[in-house]
Amino acid sequence: MKLAIRETGVRTKNISIRPKLEYYRQFLLTGKGIIVHQVFSTLLFWILIYFRMNHTLLVLQTPVAFLSLVLFPGMVISTQVVPKKYQGLGMSSGIGIAIAILEIHIGFLTKLSIGFSFPVSILLPTINIVVMLGAYITKDEEIDKMLPNTLRIPKNKAIILVIIFGFFLRVILAFLNYNALSPDGALFANYANGILSGSYDTTLIDDVSVYNLWNGVQYIIHQGYAYALAVSFLMLPPFDVGPVIILPIIGIILALIGIHLVNALYGEVSAIFASVLLSFNPLLIFHSTVGYGPEILSILFLLIFAVLFFHKKHDIKTLSFAGILLGLIDVIWYSNFYIVSIIIPFMAYGMLKLDRREFFLISILMMSILLLKILFRLTIIYYVGISTVILSLFILLNIQSFASFREFSAFIGLTLAIITLWRFPLQVINSIPTQNTITETPIIPIIFSPIPIEVTLSFVFFFIFHVSLPILIISGIVLWRGRSERNISLLLSCLVVALGTLKVFSVIPGSLQIFYIYSDSRFFILMSTLMVFIACSYLRSIEVPEISSIELSLHFLSRENNRKILGVCLISMVGFIPGFLMMPTGYDLIQLEKRYGWAGIEDAIEQIGNEDTKFLVDRAREFAWITHRQTVVLELTKAGLTDAEAEQQILQLVNRFNVEYLVIDRITVARWGVFESLLFDAMEINSSIPLDYAPASQINDNESVMLQSVKLVDELRSSSGHIDVRIFQFSNITYAATDVKVITPNQWEAGNNGTLSFIDDYTILTIGQNRNYTFTTVKDDYSLDWHVKTGFVSLRVSEINATITRVSIWDDSENLLGCAFQIDESLWIFDVGNIEIGDIKIVIQGEANCSISIGQISNWQSVMS
Repeated sequence: MKLAIRETGVRTKNISIRPKLEYYRQFLLTGKGIIVHQVFSTLLFWILIYFRMNHTLLVLQTPVAFLSLVLFPGMVISTQVVPKKYQGLGMSSGIGIAIAILEIHIGFLTKLSIGFSFPVSILLPTINIVVMLGAYITKDEEIDKMLPNTLRIPKNKAIILVIIFGFFLRVILAFLNYNALSPDGALFANYANGILSGSYDTTLIDDVSVYNLWNGVQYIIHQGYAYALAVSFLMLPPFDVGPVIILPIIGIILALIGIHLVNALYGEVSAIFASVLLSFNPLLIFHSTVGYGPEILSILFLLIFAVLFFHKKHDIKTLSFAGILLGLIDVIWYSNFYIVSIIIPFMAYGMLKLDRREFFLISILMMSILLLKILFRLTIIYYVGISTVILSLFILLNIQSFASFREFSAFIGLTLAIITLWRFPLQVINSIPTQNTITETPIIPIIFSPIPIEVTLSFVFFFIFHVSLPILIISGIVLWRGRSERNISLLLSCLVVALGTLKVFSVIPGSLQIFYIYSDSRFFILMSTLMVFIACSYLRSIEVPEISSIELSLHFLSRENNRKILGVCLISMVGFIPGFLMMPTGYDLIQLEKRYGWAGIEDAIEQIGNEDTKFLVDRAREFAWITHRQTVVLELTKAGLTDAEAEQQILQLVNRFNVEYLVIDRITVARWGVFESLLFDAMEINSSIPLDYAPASQINDNESVMLQSVKLVDELRSSSGHIDVRIFQFSNITYAATDVKVITPNQWEAGNNGTLSFIDDYTILTIGQNRNYTFTTVKDDYSLDWHVKTGFVSLRVSEINATITRVSIWDDSENLLGCAFQIDESLWIFDVGNIEIGDIKIVIQGEANCSISIGQISNWQSVMS
């Protein structure tokens, strides 16, 4: 009896848990519940931020930060602006990211206007709590009614499994390629780090995309994307350059919204196909695993904008948020803004068949004005004026259509407001002296310039590669079989995007090369997504059993339909194989340590200087992010300068920005074609090479001279022993001549029938009869065999009546070590490391019997700092 009672008691206890869980779920999805959970998750988030150096707690930080900063506020705003049909987990998360970006910009404007900054970790949760309280107080019943829809996910089991696998695939690749970062990605990450500290600046100096404003604030191009990375760093601190956890989240949100759109357009079986194409598309996977650029975030907002804008039952809240998203698209990646401005006429017809013609005709008119603003570089003042005129005419001509005017004015007004809030600092600094000058290239001549045929062919190949041939074939079958308005509008939109992108590539030199198959792939994301939508309609004809959607899975479909769905999915996946095979090339291209030879550079820099120490680096964006040091961009006027010309330009940067250190690597030498001696010559630590030789022209070989120089302080070698990186310190170094040579007829001879003669401690080189040039060369049985140490070699010469055209230095094996450059009429200089000089060839030109006099050749080495 006791046992029976005990068992009954246990059984009753287990059953009683379910009502509690159901009560908890119902409480969460209410206005009060969401506020309570927001406050609780915020407190837990702050605790985890305080203990963020404890790696065992990082596992909790990502989900807690996602809930507090993104999901909960996104759910609340989604109840207000998203139609019930399109609400779900993906839409709530995407809107949450947009809200976080807007909140961070509030902090930017506060810092810009009054010079006071809030820590982002405090700013975002605080604003979220205030917004939730405001929404709850004003719309309690509506929030309670709509909140359950904001966490809706696809009910099909196959779609859920595909989405989960696709997300974890992205996360795994993000961690495996944590050291992959593009130059643009490094810029955004650097700025995001400044956002976290509340400074809203970067450690980059003189970068073309960084504009200095006031109150110590800087503005960067595509700044909204850096805001998203700041949210990512609050979720998971980056290890070296990654992982950027927000990118896999964005990638899977994009897939969720795309699946929802396909389901609404073509049905649930097509949505299964869409889940495969969007979750395993190598193009989308790549750009949601590495910090490349703002394209994928912009396209996420573009999809949400399309959902809100093309919904048939508009209200002012929906269109207002659509206007906000359109403004964000412009400030995050303006290329998509141009696209939206152009394709709305095509999309409006196909999606809505102009059911509300008056509204869309006016919308098209205003979008055209937005496009004109971009094409003619209109300032905010001119743009506001034109928009006001159009709105006034609309009021006069459409007095009876006030409702449409209200919706339209909210949409266009908030678009303008977001653009203005981001762009006005750039308008202001056009009249304020800054380190950078904002220059705009006229777009109209570019639009009508011819496109080279080779660029077109390369573009077609890239398009086929990234969309994949099977998807193109399936899309072709769809368009041939049934030309629906929706598919035609999607195709026209894709063609417009393709034409605009082709025009962009036609003016970018060096683009569309196979080596950059994934570097340039970011421009194909939108085209690929549009073609996926068209291809997904291929399965719309499959009949789905009349059962509840929660029970629908491939198990309930007929065997014939199963084969068709699986066959189409497998064929499409085969088309992705080339993309997956090329992904390692894309990752390698932006692997910093592998490409630049920077293995260990962070540890090396940590031992040099302090936080205010400035470095001059060619790959400045990546260097600034990895080392978190002040970095000046090493930018010469052109490649192929002489070392002397390059050194003078470097000295100008050094004096302008008070730079203390110079970093030279293989990329620097390959890009500019200078400084080979600084990287490849044998040098000892603390040895020095001058950069400014002007004072040397005033001394003789019996005196010392102080020259502005670089001193080698550290170097990084590859596993094979090759030098990959050298770090130099700018310093004033004293040099003295430690070894002197004289060219004598006993050891040298003159070529081309010339003559050498020794007179009064000078060697005379004379051009021979019936000749117009001659040169010095060591005799066959002699080698100079001169070991010189790091510093420079000087050659004293005087032109009597011939002209010196070149002074070159060779080793014993007749390999050219380099050419000297002329300091003044009688002094030639050659930078050296620790080398063996076998011969010095002096070439002169002139008439027969013309000559020059050759004095001493000296090796100068540093004697003191």
